[in-house]
Amino acid sequence: MKLLPAILILFVGVALGAGIGLMVATEPAGTEELEAAQKELMTLRLELDALKRQAAYSSVATPGGPTASLNQQDLLAFNKQLEGYIGGLRKRGFLSVSDAFRWFQKRWVEVLGAYAGVEGRRARAEVMAKLLVSVRSSIDPNDFITWQVEWLSFGWLPELQRDIDGDGLPARRRDKAEAVELVPATVCRVAMELNLLVRDASVLVAHGLPCSEGAPRVSGLLTGKTYDKVLDSFVRLMKDSGYGVVDNRKGKTRTILVGAKR
Repeated sequence: MKLLPAILILFVGVALGAGIGLMVATEPAGTEELEAAQKELMTLRLELDALKRQAAYSSVATPGGPTASLNQQDLLAFNKQLEGYIGGLRKRGFLSVSDAFRWFQKRWVEVLGAYAGVEGRRARAEVMAKLLVSVRSSIDPNDFITWQVEWLSFGWLPELQRDIDGDGLPARRRDKAEAVELVPATVCRVAMELNLLVRDASVLVAHGLPCSEGAPRVSGLLTGKTYDKVLDSFVRLMKDSGYGVVDNRKGKTRTILVGAKR
């Protein structure tokens, strides 16, 4: 579905939802019906907000867009390292995976330069999640977690292990944190957003976890005085939502693996 028609449909849906809410409020309906109508209206509004953000992403991060004031030496180093990585994949016969990283190489630079702040982090997480889904479809399931650990630990990935835009992120787990609002998104997209926040922790997803466009969404507010506590809040959210979670602390690192719903 095209983006603008989708937004128009949702506007109509929100209007209908509001009308239903008013009718329910004026009829002697039961509490359960009223709550159901209110939940439906809230869902429509959240979906509308998500589409508005997607429209903003599409209009700003256009192919070939400027890279703002990012450190050009860092970007050159990133391209050089990724070219070597892509070449290695092709030599080993992983052509589909190398194609996915070729797309990521260009798109990553585009979103790095097009956004800042919270919206920037969400746009970058979206790119990472798309790469994750693409690689997953072309890799042995037994290698998927190992590949994530390798990829997320690359020291040359800008804004994943190194802060090149000067916003102080990614931070360390012990650093002071602010609350993190999770807008409705797949668990894979949320996991990638947390990876962009914290450099000495990795949030991995199991091979069987649904991450496509139609996958279930999660949302919430992650709180804590430090980023380690924010990760604690994320683990609780996942468990409360029914997902399987393995939380492993070893030395100075922390690894969280999220699996399919139990």
